[in-house]
Amino acid sequence: MTPVLAAGDASRAARRDFLTPVAERRINGQFGLVLMFVGMLSAFALALAAEPVGATSDGLVLGPDLTDTVSIEDFASYTLGAFPETWKVRGRTGRAASVYRVAGDNGAARFLAARADGSSVMIGLDREFDPARYPYLRWRWRVHEFPSGGNEKVQATNDSAAGIYVIFPGSWSFLPRVLKYVWSTSAPVGLRHTSPAYGNTKILVIASGPTEEPGQWRTETVNVRQDYEALFGSEPPVARGIGLLTDANDTGSVAAADYTDFQLLSSPVHSSDGPDKGTDEPQARPAVD
Repeated sequence: MTPVLAAGDASRAARRDFLTPVAERRINGQFGLVLMFVGMLSAFALALAAEPVGATSDGLVLGPDLTDTVSIEDFASYTLGAFPETWKVRGRTGRAASVYRVAGDNGAARFLAARADGSSVMIGLDREFDPARYPYLRWRWRVHEFPSGGNEKVQATNDSAAGIYVIFPGSWSFLPRVLKYVWSTSAPVGLRHTSPAYGNTKILVIASGPTEEPGQWRTETVNVRQDYEALFGSEPPVARGIGLLTDANDTGSVAAADYTDFQLLSSPVHSSDGPDKGTDEPQARPAVD
């Protein structure tokens, strides 16, 4: 990975020293919640960078036979039962390792298993990409347990069983813009809403509640470029990377989900996963609520 400049390290360290005590204690009031969330996203935005070796002009590594699809994470290279070490953590790595670990189905295909017991720990992967070239993001996920009463429209219940962040630089480097795709407990599919915790995050609900076949994988494909244009009113800049969050701190409950097979696509493709697939072709969604 491209080394981060020493000045950036110093700046990030100073920000971490300031924010970590805030993040680790219960904060009352909207300002404290916004400060914590902005600090979390800013740390990722400052650190995320493209991989230089064997990369295309926009920083993405292509497979030998893939010109339209780029795999950015399938968790195959990590140790079973361990935290995926190339992912960045807001705060202490030990806290993240208590929520996220690499697992496998019958010891074969790998995935990231997340279980949050009254906690909220976001992790991020530095994968810089240009939505003009790769507008579609695809992944597989499944939910085992939903945070009780979770609803992303209200701060008091702003917990998601599973959430995927796409992080962009904003007008200022310390105020990133974020698209957050969620599998909600109760918010309706199609809802687009500004996060109650951080105004530069736009929440898009693409799945809600249990499926007819609990425990089955669901495949999602979203048009990142189209969603950014609709919600922020401009062409998206180069994205800094992605983040994951399974959390249950606001509801004081438990959330559990699995994630895998993150890919970037130059055009939408239909899943061959069979009956457990979700809707790969992005659907029209209503405007921000």
